Amino acid sequence: MPLVSVIVPTYRHWPALAACLEALAAQTLPADAVEILIVNNDPSDAAPTSLRLPGNARLLCEAAPGSYAARNRALGEARGELLAFTDADCLPAADWLAAATAAISADVPRIAGAVELLFSSARLNAAECFEKAFSFQQERYVRRGTAVTANLIVHRSVFERVGPFDARLLSGGDFAWNLAATRAGVPLVYVPQCRVRHPARASRAALFEKHRRIAGAQGFSPGERQSRLLLGFLPSLYAARQLREDRSMDRREKLLAFLMHYQLKAYRTAVDCSVRLGWSRPARR
Repeated sequence: MPLVSVIVPTYRHWPALAACLEALAAQTLPADAVEILIVNNDPSDAAPTSLRLPGNARLLCEAAPGSYAARNRALGEARGELLAFTDADCLPAADWLAAATAAISADVPRIAGAVELLFSSARLNAAECFEKAFSFQQERYVRRGTAVTANLIVHRSVFERVGPFDARLLSGGDFAWNLAATRAGVPLVYVPQCRVRHPARASRAALFEKHRRIAGAQGFSPGERQSRLLLGFLPSLYAARQLREDRSMDRREKLLAFLMHYQLKAYRTAVDCSVRLGWSRPARR
């Protein structure tokens, strides 16, 4: 059985990480077939003494800002033939790694699993409706040749071929790396039975915090600056089409999701402009 290196970056997220580690310790794959690499992306924020690391886990530090710099730090330390990525606030299913090792092969060296959202109640608020409609749409991402690192398992040979993540990026580095791998001809397959759970952001404040971090991650090229600026303040027709085709949401949820999408789109554009003009700096969180 190949050794699996699980890579989890964390930034001031110790309570959520503790739950993630419990889920990783409960994996059905034998512990001696797994190594867990936690990368603290804020060395000034030491791990609490109450944090319990499984026996097969190590805690690393990376001072360079950004989760992709942290993931690259773990890549340099990982001993596994397979590299499994998840986030500190994710809860992998007990058979997550078993399903991954069963699905990955020489012909399929890159797989993306399902990210299932957890909601606080049955009646979703606007933030949760947005999350349900637009967040962690892993199957849709895979059809475009990309995926999120909340649930991504890759053979080491792919990184040797494509290279590491772009450590300069504070957001979107998982999409960029996966697109580069797709363009290099590396197959990507969606494996729904390879599951992790992720708590949905349940407040507008949490969503705006996330989108403040996303804003400014990708700049405008000179030829598209004005057009992108204008489109950024307009409602998204793509979002409307996506919601119209969604059979899992009722009319109320779709309306709330669309309104939240527009607010976040306009906000992200405003923050992005501020960053490009030098009025503010990209946020880490």
